[in-house]
Amino acid sequence: MAAKNQAEICPDFARYVSNQDRVSWDETYFTSLRVLKWSGVQMTLKKMKIVLLSFTLAMPLGAAAQELVSVAAAPLLPASATVLRFQMRLPAPVTTQWQMTVIMPPEFDLTQVLMAASFSLNGGLSVACNGDTLRVRRLGVGSNWIQPQPVDVAIATVGLPQDIEREYTFSFMVQDSLQTKSFTAQMPISAFSER
Repeated sequence: MAAKNQAEICPDFARYVSNQDRVSWDETYFTSLRVLKWSGVQMTLKKMKIVLLSFTLAMPLGAAAQELVSVAAAPLLPASATVLRFQMRLPAPVTTQWQMTVIMPPEFDLTQVLMAASFSLNGGLSVACNGDTLRVRRLGVGSNWIQPQPVDVAIATVGLPQDIEREYTFSFMVQDSLQTKSFTAQMPISAFSER
């Protein structure tokens, strides 16, 4: 069997990954703005990062709630191979040691999972499967995610269930160098929209 490249196997995922070349808002904004005024006090970029990091480390672990925002698929067709994208709100910061474990509903086929990508988390992701469980990890490079916007993670290639109209239950365990949190959400699968 001839080896296929990732774009041949799943063209929707190749398009998703190609859109990741954008620089995130926080890098562009904070790099271009060297001095910030906050309550009349001028802070350099380095001091601002220390203040933000100190604030997030001082927050109790339960202060920021996890929330699954959406589960989307492209294409959204019954029993088809697809790119599945999770969008969720997570407590900041999401460091380079971040990993997510998802217990998928048994109706989803994970036997063809190849890769993971993200618009929000730079530095690359790895993915592994064991039965009904997906494990996604950051590769230890890139920058911390400190934005209030949801984090997204796309997985290719996942087999959708025959019934795409009903809600499914997804159980998450999110681990980081700073904290470990678990949450469960019940949600229907929506159509994947470009960012």
